[in-house]
Amino acid sequence: IQAPSYADYINNWMIELNPEFVSYDSYPLLTDGKIIPDYYYNLDLIRAKTRFKRIPFWVFIQTLSIQGTPGVSNKREPSEADIRWQVWASLAFGAKGIQYFTYWTPGGGTEQFGSALITVDGQKTVRYDYVKKLNADFLETGKILLNCHAEGVIQTAKNPVQLHSPLSTFGPVTQISGDDSMTGCFTSADGKKKILVVPMLPETGADVTIHLQTSTPVKVRRNNQVSTVQVANQQLHISIEKGEAVFVEF
Repeated sequence: IQAPSYADYINNWMIELNPEFVSYDSYPLLTDGKIIPDYYYNLDLIRAKTRFKRIPFWVFIQTLSIQGTPGVSNKREPSEADIRWQVWASLAFGAKGIQYFTYWTPGGGTEQFGSALITVDGQKTVRYDYVKKLNADFLETGKILLNCHAEGVIQTAKNPVQLHSPLSTFGPVTQISGDDSMTGCFTSADGKKKILVVPMLPETGADVTIHLQTSTPVKVRRNNQVSTVQVANQQLHISIEKGEAVFVEF
């Protein structure tokens, strides 16, 4: 790749081409029920490099099973939680565009594809309805995040995964404890701080405590439901179901 490392390659590519945005795909859902080990590292690396260049990045979301890709592990058919988790995780790392691979199911060849949102012969699958609902659920949060800078992610995990440049604190947040999760940290154009908390894995939820500098009330958004929550003893406790996320504005 004409570079000493993958990170240097991304760096060199951006310098040489000077793109207006970066779009990439990384399909994480493996047939053994796990996710690819570098999924979060890739998200954080692209976040950091595009943040430095002040350009947006877009992400493709896996909507089907994929088998027979040379040198790549087989991918499973996504559940509704699998698809939702990918989107929320991408947003937590700062993605400004969500794309779906694929909408219309590809024909067979060297690679073998399961059915996507639309079958080969044009019929809607259950994943069509999953994505239709999901697009509506994240729309309002997405509008807010479009006008925010993605500053980094705080990882809460018993067995942490590799990230490119993780955070440990952010704005009023002094610590995040509890179940395995990723917390995207954002600053709006007017300087206000916001976080998006996502369970670390698609098959699990998370109970998380956000430790804060003050007990000032915060605005909490779950999909399209918004509420003002009083913080007690400088701690905000949130419970997140699998495939979901919680957006907090300070």
